Amino acid sequence: MKRRLSSRTAIWSVLAAAAIVLATGVPPAPGQDSDAPAKAAPAEKAKKFKGRLPAYYGTVVDDKQRQAIYDIQEEYAPKIAELKAQLEALMKERDEKVEAVLTPEQLQKIEEAKAAAKAKRAAGKTPKK
Repeated sequence: MKRRLSSRTAIWSVLAAAAIVLATGVPPAPGQDSDAPAKAAPAEKAKKFKGRLPAYYGTVVDDKQRQAIYDIQEEYAPKIAELKAQLEALMKERDEKVEAVLTPEQLQKIEEAKAAAKAKRAAGKTPKK
């Protein structure tokens, strides 16, 4: 019996796979700028990194451990940001391919359904008296 993956599990699976690919030193795909991370690094370093302790750590760790955790988070932040950007690009590419399968009439119906759902959400957010 096959189980469906939740979207959260699927996202983490893709992130894990991307991390493995990056860790193995696979060169960037054709068309990707290999200097892009190098150009983004100085801009990221310019602003001060603000770490955040994981849940329940605040009352357990001392100042030295707190700073060590922040340093670890700062080390991994650019890698995680890069993986998230790759994931977003893959999801966009996937969505474009899925939409390419549909007819113009089907796309129009989907756009109408999205607009109706958006209007319904907006109507539900209005404050009640």
